[in-house]
Amino acid sequence: MNCQLCHKASASYHEGKLSDDMKNQVDDHLEICNGCREQYNTETLAYRIIIEERETPFNPFLSTRIMAQIENLESEKTKTSPLLEKLLKPVLITGFLCIALFSGVTIGNLYNSDGYRESIPEELALINDATIESVDLLLNE
Repeated sequence: MNCQLCHKASASYHEGKLSDDMKNQVDDHLEICNGCREQYNTETLAYRIIIEERETPFNPFLSTRIMAQIENLESEKTKTSPLLEKLLKPVLITGFLCIALFSGVTIGNLYNSDGYRESIPEELALINDATIESVDLLLNE
């Protein structure tokens, strides 16, 4: 048996699915070849770890406890005091609205103060736009 055939048969060898003749050939090759023996030992260790992992008991409450701790951490981050939530927040919003309104009125009054107003000529104030004739009527004469 050569190394290639030994590598191909190694999975079946570990699972015990080889015929007796083939199993004897793999055993003989493993006694002779150091590289295949090292690979066989590594695969045996890997299979042993996989079997131990399969046999590890499942704790159904572990995930529940972990999720509960995560939710507690998230709720602590978002939790604020009732004073801030019920009293301070509406007061601040109302205060900022009053400041914005006052600022708008003040700025508007600066531009409409007496120094900036121009008096409207009396002729313009008395014009009634509804009585102005259309330009088209003047052109059609």
